[in-house]
Amino acid sequence: MSTVKALAVVALGVALLATSVPSAAMADETTPPEFAFTLLAANGSACRLDPQSITTEVLPDGDFVVRYRAFVVYGGDYRSCTLIGSVAAPEGWTYAIPAVSNRSLAALGAGASAKVRTAAWFTGYPETVMDAQQVDGPYVDFWDTTTGWSPLTWAPCDAAVNLTVNALARVVGPAADLVTMVSTTIHRPMWRQC
Repeated sequence: MSTVKALAVVALGVALLATSVPSAAMADETTPPEFAFTLLAANGSACRLDPQSITTEVLPDGDFVVRYRAFVVYGGDYRSCTLIGSVAAPEGWTYAIPAVSNRSLAALGAGASAKVRTAAWFTGYPETVMDAQQVDGPYVDFWDTTTGWSPLTWAPCDAAVNLTVNALARVVGPAADLVTMVSTTIHRPMWRQC
């Protein structure tokens, strides 16, 4: 191959590469962001922002999990934990959290009951979702509850707002009855462009 032909082939390759760069940049602008959740605070009668009280984990599917070490409620009492976190929403994007789930372990005798109440909202705005679910004794097993937004509530566009989630557990019955809150899961958000 002559030097002229070789230079022509290189020039054609560079030209093709240059024309493909803008479309790659466009694809990045329309690809939903990754879920980056930072827990800023955890407080209440059942938790604090301390490794002795809670641990956090991001699951492979993108959900953010807070695991409690000492969220135990005995009969005739209630306890709660309020989680405040920030979601990294790039400029031009907003998000909605589809659901929050709680996992508990209940040990209830006949006549006892337990209730888990979940509330979530964007800090500085009214509560956007609240749900309470109950289980009656006799019951000794894990107990999963899920609270979802319907319709979805979207974070304000181009505004830095935190997400607040409150989990409360109450047990009605003798002191021997109890609920241990194991975890709260903030499900991976849905994204849309502003």
